Amino acid sequence: MLLAELQRCLDAGLHESAVAVADALLVAQRRSFPARRGRARANLSLGRVMDAEQDVAEALLLMPQDPQAGRIRAQVDHRLGRVDAAVDRLRPLSRAG
Repeated sequence: MLLAELQRCLDAGLHESAVAVADALLVAQRRSFPARRGRARANLSLGRVMDAEQDVAEALLLMPQDPQAGRIRAQVDHRLGRVDAAVDRLRPLSRAG
Protein backbone atom coordinates (compact mmCIF):
# COMPACT_ATOMS: atom_id res chain seq x y z
CA MET A 1 0.00 0.00 0.00
CA LEU A 2 2.82 2.43 0.82
CA LEU A 3 4.55 1.62 -2.47
CA ALA A 4 1.42 2.58 -4.39
CA GLU A 5 1.16 5.79 -2.35
CA LEU A 6 4.80 6.60 -3.09
CA GLN A 7 4.24 6.16 -6.81
CA ARG A 8 1.05 8.24 -6.68
CA CYS A 9 2.90 11.08 -4.94
CA LEU A 10 5.76 10.96 -7.44
CA ASP A 11 3.37 10.90 -10.42
CA ALA A 12 1.42 13.85 -8.99
CA GLY A 13 4.56 15.89 -8.29
CA LEU A 14 3.95 15.80 -4.54
CA HIS A 15 7.64 15.50 -3.75
CA GLU A 16 7.52 16.41 -0.04
CA SER A 17 4.81 13.81 0.45
CA ALA A 18 6.83 11.28 -1.55
CA VAL A 19 9.80 11.80 0.77
CA ALA A 20 7.56 11.25 3.80
CA VAL A 21 6.09 8.05 2.35
CA ALA A 22 9.56 6.79 1.38
CA ASP A 23 10.75 7.52 4.91
CA ALA A 24 7.88 5.43 6.31
CA LEU A 25 8.75 2.61 3.93
CA LEU A 26 12.39 2.72 5.02
CA VAL A 27 11.40 2.50 8.67
CA ALA A 28 9.51 -0.70 7.86
CA GLN A 29 12.17 -2.08 5.50
CA ARG A 30 15.57 -0.39 5.60
CA ARG A 31 16.75 -2.00 2.35
CA SER A 32 13.72 -1.11 0.24
CA PHE A 33 14.93 -0.40 -3.28
CA PRO A 34 11.70 1.33 -4.42
CA ALA A 35 11.77 3.59 -1.35
CA ARG A 36 15.42 4.57 -1.95
CA ARG A 37 14.88 5.21 -5.65
CA GLY A 38 11.63 7.09 -5.03
CA ARG A 39 13.16 9.25 -2.32
CA ALA A 40 16.14 9.99 -4.59
CA ARG A 41 13.77 11.11 -7.35
CA ALA A 42 11.74 13.27 -4.96
CA ASN A 43 14.82 14.82 -3.35
CA LEU A 44 16.29 15.63 -6.75
CA SER A 45 13.05 17.34 -7.77
CA LEU A 46 13.18 19.35 -4.55
CA GLY A 47 16.74 20.45 -5.28
CA ARG A 48 18.19 18.37 -2.45
CA VAL A 49 20.97 17.04 -4.62
CA MET A 50 23.19 15.71 -1.84
CA ASP A 51 20.28 13.78 -0.30
CA ALA A 52 19.38 12.45 -3.73
CA GLU A 53 22.99 11.39 -4.26
CA GLN A 54 23.01 9.38 -1.05
CA ASP A 55 19.66 7.74 -1.81
CA VAL A 56 20.50 6.80 -5.38
CA ALA A 57 23.86 5.40 -4.29
CA GLU A 58 22.02 3.14 -1.82
CA ALA A 59 19.49 2.18 -4.49
CA LEU A 60 22.23 1.24 -6.93
CA LEU A 61 23.91 -0.93 -4.30
CA LEU A 62 20.64 -2.85 -4.08
CA MET A 63 19.96 -3.00 -7.84
CA PRO A 64 23.01 -1.89 -9.85
CA GLN A 65 21.42 -2.43 -13.28
CA ASP A 66 18.15 -0.57 -12.72
CA PRO A 67 17.79 1.90 -15.62
CA GLN A 68 15.69 4.42 -13.68
CA ALA A 69 18.20 4.54 -10.84
CA GLY A 70 20.95 4.92 -13.44
CA ARG A 71 19.14 7.87 -14.98
CA ILE A 72 18.69 9.50 -11.57
CA ARG A 73 22.40 8.94 -10.85
CA ALA A 74 23.25 10.64 -14.16
CA GLN A 75 21.01 13.58 -13.30
CA VAL A 76 22.66 13.91 -9.90
CA ASP A 77 26.11 13.76 -11.49
CA HIS A 78 25.11 16.42 -13.99
CA ARG A 79 23.74 18.73 -11.26
CA LEU A 80 27.00 18.31 -9.34
CA GLY A 81 29.06 19.24 -12.39
CA ARG A 82 30.29 15.71 -13.09
CA VAL A 83 29.34 15.88 -16.75
CA ASP A 84 31.67 13.10 -17.91
CA ALA A 85 30.29 10.72 -15.28
CA ALA A 86 26.73 11.65 -16.28
CA VAL A 87 27.43 10.98 -19.96
CA ASP A 88 29.16 7.70 -19.14
CA ARG A 89 26.12 6.65 -17.10
CA LEU A 90 23.68 7.60 -19.89
CA ARG A 91 25.48 5.88 -22.79
CA PRO A 92 24.41 2.32 -21.94
CA LEU A 93 20.91 3.53 -21.11
CA SER A 94 20.55 5.17 -24.51
CA ARG A 95 21.80 2.04 -26.28
CA ALA A 96 19.30 -0.11 -24.39
CA GLY A 97 16.45 2.06 -25.58
